Amino acid sequence: MIDSIYLIIRYDFMKKRKKYILIAASWFTVLLCWQFFSLYIGNKDIFPSAFQLITAVFYLFSEASFLSAVSSTLLRGICGMLLSLCLAAILAWRASRSDAFRTYIHPFLTLLRSVPIISFLFLFLIWFSPEYIPLVMALITIVPVLTENLIAGFRNIDHSLLEMSYMYTFSVKQKIKHIIYPAVSPYLFSGLISTAGLGWKAIIMGEALAQPVTGIGVMIREAHGFIEVPRLLAWTLIAVVISYGFELLLKRAEKYNFPVSFASKDYAEKIMENFPDILNIEGIRKRYGHKILLSELRLSVSRGKITCLMASSGYGKTTLLRLLSGLDHAEAGDVPLKKDCKVAFLFQEYRLLPHLTVCENIALSRASCMRKETARKEIIEILEQLDMRNCIDRFPETLSGGECQRVVLARMMFFPASLYLLDEPFKGLDFDLKQKVMDYLRKWQVRYGKTILYVTHQDDETRIADKIVRIQ
Repeated sequence: MIDSIYLIIRYDFMKKRKKYILIAASWFTVLLCWQFFSLYIGNKDIFPSAFQLITAVFYLFSEASFLSAVSSTLLRGICGMLLSLCLAAILAWRASRSDAFRTYIHPFLTLLRSVPIISFLFLFLIWFSPEYIPLVMALITIVPVLTENLIAGFRNIDHSLLEMSYMYTFSVKQKIKHIIYPAVSPYLFSGLISTAGLGWKAIIMGEALAQPVTGIGVMIREAHGFIEVPRLLAWTLIAVVISYGFELLLKRAEKYNFPVSFASKDYAEKIMENFPDILNIEGIRKRYGHKILLSELRLSVSRGKITCLMASSGYGKTTLLRLLSGLDHAEAGDVPLKKDCKVAFLFQEYRLLPHLTVCENIALSRASCMRKETARKEIIEILEQLDMRNCIDRFPETLSGGECQRVVLARMMFFPASLYLLDEPFKGLDFDLKQKVMDYLRKWQVRYGKTILYVTHQDDETRIADKIVRIQ
């Protein structure tokens, strides 16, 4: 075991060392070529040597105007990036929700991408104050590309996860951090990284021609006016370093995933037990195309009992659960549940967040009112009963179908609710494991007096029910 770890560490070290050696060799080649051409031209005022260039760079740090120029350009760049991000996010969110709006803005985005930057720049020199031109140049450069990327990102959001978050009462902050951001971030950072260099170029070009009070572009223009080639190249190198550093920061930020935020202490949760003694369901109708579902259904669900609805596929079992949960609305009849009745839903699909561990997936719904240690202890107790103790820190992609099914069962049990709706809760489990899970579900229901309605089409999955309703 120790030998294996040593070999892995040694391999990783050798791989990184090779990478750094190649980067150093690349820079050395650039300097060598630069020195060769300097010697070949033979005029250091026109083409300075590598040593002169490095000396000029260090000399810039001693200039009084260095900090003000760099900070001004950095401020314009950051402001331009943030304003572009906000504007692009607003446009993209609206366009992702409306095909008409997306069609409407497409010509404008195409126009901004197609027109040469220099054309806009000369127009802006007439229209705007010199201080605002670099910022406007950043906007027209970044916004079109970033908007298109974010539209694709927002359309990539898994709405089934949003439904799951609604059922388990995620806060807006949790939805953004754990559902929206992971779906959008690949497109967001792809757009930011691809436009970062263009944005910095546009800002510096705007500074060079508009001539605001100070900035890297102003310094480049000034060096050009005095034919100070080493100084001009030194400022150009500073601009390249800033752009490259900004790109590295974006690449590092791209790898970041928000952790689950737990409460600093345990808070007493108010469990709303507003489920009636008997819930009578009848007269509910839902249409899908030309097919009418549930029109003949008569079902009663008793508080503190397990009710099983058994019917063949296509009858509308899942539709009934979605109506009871509030995810869908009936065309006729009312769902006689109080608005403050908290409902937990076990979907047929797993709907697990891939970037969170098993423990985090289960704990997320109650993280705002529990300490991490408390939540983990309760989750371990549930997982042990489901024969999943060793999977608590694994990610969903490493689990089998049966393991994922037990994880979503654990998530449902961990969530305090008045009514538990289970859609085919034992699918993907072999016979022995199914019996074990069913026994624990029954034990858990009796212990806490939970009200459960589950649907199935398997005869062997009905034995734990207090009441079975069969529909042919």
